[in-house]
Amino acid sequence: MAKQKLSHEIEFRGDVRTVLCIGRDITEHKKAKHEFERRRDELELLVEERTAMLREAYDDLQAEFEEYKRTKEQLRQSQKMEALSTLAGGIAHNFNNMLAVIMGNAELALDGLVEEGRRGRLSQILKASERSRDLIKQMLTFSGRNGGQEKAMKMAPLLEETYKLLRASLPGTILMDLRIETKSDTILADPSLVQQVVVSLANNAAYAMREAGGVLTVGLSTITLGSDSLPDKNMRPGRYLKLTVKDTGTGITPEVRSRMFEPFFTTKKQGQGIGMGLSVACGIVQNYHGMIEVEGGVGLGSTFTVFLPESNAFATIEEAFPCSGKEHILVVDDEPAVLEMTKTMLEQIGYRATALTDSSEALEVFTRNPDGFDLVITDQTMAGMTGIALAKELLAIRKDIPVILYAGYSETVSPERAKEAGIREFVMKPVTRKGMAQAVRRVLK
Repeated sequence: MAKQKLSHEIEFRGDVRTVLCIGRDITEHKKAKHEFERRRDELELLVEERTAMLREAYDDLQAEFEEYKRTKEQLRQSQKMEALSTLAGGIAHNFNNMLAVIMGNAELALDGLVEEGRRGRLSQILKASERSRDLIKQMLTFSGRNGGQEKAMKMAPLLEETYKLLRASLPGTILMDLRIETKSDTILADPSLVQQVVVSLANNAAYAMREAGGVLTVGLSTITLGSDSLPDKNMRPGRYLKLTVKDTGTGITPEVRSRMFEPFFTTKKQGQGIGMGLSVACGIVQNYHGMIEVEGGVGLGSTFTVFLPESNAFATIEEAFPCSGKEHILVVDDEPAVLEMTKTMLEQIGYRATALTDSSEALEVFTRNPDGFDLVITDQTMAGMTGIALAKELLAIRKDIPVILYAGYSETVSPERAKEAGIREFVMKPVTRKGMAQAVRRVLK
């Protein structure tokens, strides 16, 4: 009996140990499961974090790649601009010399010509030559090689002329309206550059209406801005001409508005534009101490408002053709055709002219008789000695001798540099007889 009881106790203890073992296994299993789940959650969290990091890195890489593409495109456009700049500079001097000969001889041929048919044809040659001259100036300005020559000009006639040019070039689906609401329209600027601003803004407006058509309104008015109402800190209080170019096109998004004046920024398709029109227009306006404002939104069209300071220099606009003079002028130009035309032009006005193609010879002639000349007109780009170098030599001999620098184009000269060298007047070729006569009288008065 005792033996049987002992056997039951052993079995019971064995069962207890088994139960305890099973319980311990279950507990350990639960712990292991909990640890597994914890580590799984940690791993999932780590995977999510790494995935987010990889996604962010991928987005950054994509952004950098897009920026690389934009930079590469800007570099390509910059190289194109540099090539255009080199081309413009290369052809400007020779082309302007040829235009000077064409314009000068056409003007000379008009003298005394009575027949209306021939006068009309010669006048057309002059007009075409003047437009070619302005085209070269615009090319040089666009390529950053010409700042333009400021003079008092009236805006209304320029707008009327530009309006006709735009009407002939824009699609018929775009209606046009010109509203000139002021007679006080004088500014101090280069007409070709101001026209470039108007054309650029009008073409931008036309592009916004290319699909559905619309109305393009060009307006001109005046406004007086006080120190508390200036739209830009770089502007000065006073009267301004307000040029508006308004369209009923697709409008402008805030993102585009914030970048639209950046160089090379464009919303046009590849090959339709390089993104320089608005940036060049903005630069021109700022150089004249003005600014461009933009209004409008998506689907509401857009309005560009250009503020340009009004000028009181009315007297210089309709300046009468100056009376002829009798002074003796030394003319120096290594282009025989230009030299002969300039000499004839001056002699027809009434001056005596000595014409030489060699700058060194001109220096020798002047040295022999410094008081024998009242004025020197010299080309800038000449073999051996440039116009500025010649002017310095002449002024060293006779410091009061007036000098006019007559240039087709040169990277090495500007009105400022010419003035620093003691030169009285800087004239860009080609120039009309009236323009030449006025320049001569300005320095001889």
